[in-house]
Amino acid sequence: MQHYPAWKQHEALFATAIPDVHRHELSAPELAQLIADSLAEKVLFPREETIRKRVPQLVIFTYLCAPRVASRQGLVAAAEFLYIFFLFNDHWAATGAVFVEESTSMPVDHRVTFVREWLALVRRRFGPKADRFLSSFRLYHASLCVEATYADRPGHPTWDEYVDKRTGRYQWVATSPYIDLWELVEGIEVPDAEREATDQLKELGVELTYLANDIGSIQRDSNEKNYIRLLLAKMGSSLPIERGLEEALRIYREKARAFMLSSRDLQSRELLSSYADMVANVTDGNLLATTLLAESAPSGRYSPAVSGCLESLPRVCASRPGIEAEGN
Repeated sequence: MQHYPAWKQHEALFATAIPDVHRHELSAPELAQLIADSLAEKVLFPREETIRKRVPQLVIFTYLCAPRVASRQGLVAAAEFLYIFFLFNDHWAATGAVFVEESTSMPVDHRVTFVREWLALVRRRFGPKADRFLSSFRLYHASLCVEATYADRPGHPTWDEYVDKRTGRYQWVATSPYIDLWELVEGIEVPDAEREATDQLKELGVELTYLANDIGSIQRDSNEKNYIRLLLAKMGSSLPIERGLEEALRIYREKARAFMLSSRDLQSRELLSSYADMVANVTDGNLLATTLLAESAPSGRYSPAVSGCLESLPRVCASRPGIEAEGN
């Protein structure tokens, strides 16, 4: 471990978050150092922010939100995708608002250059096979442009705008292109005739992801930018926040049961087993990472006050504890 100072710097957090440091082709300490070195070279975030927040955040999400045994190439691609996610999420005006993939003009901001060059590299490396991911990425970015307009529109997003699957929270969470990226990089083949079934599982995985994230960030989010708060407004504005959380937990468990049924069906088909396993691991990994970072405010984005709610949510992956959603 002495050769990985990035790991040592956050060792207590990492020891809790990633007890199995050799799960993937890159060990967790190796990934931590790779991410730290990469961010230092690219200067995508301020130095203090990078060391204190971004490195642990990116290591935990990348290592946990991955297929059961991920390749080095996959881990690197996933980490770099998450660089872009956090750039768009936290530095929208300087990155996402001016990002235009098709533009040939060189932007002033080097972070936008990074995004464009990264997408171009994916296109060159994978050719036509990258089309699905790239289309998903464009849809994600377009949804963020819609989200940005709500800042100047009191009362928006409405419930319908928030749950819209093309321009709402479903896209903002970026899990749809993230899953498509893992499918691409790990070479998971999905026959065209089976795409409807895999899309159904992916849709449930995305919904579980943003539900977990919104539960985790309930105290940080404004009334107009959180599933639980908008749900409460629909149920009755005088109801306490605990009632909204209770309903969100019920919805999560219901969707988790549907996910398990869909996943078991895909697992029974030889060609789709790897896809089902990957989506389950990404989904559970997000819940685990969100829960862990909720308990470590300096490194995460989530309030520790709701960590108990997150810990009570069922896991959907057969390789992790708490598989049976019905039992929670």
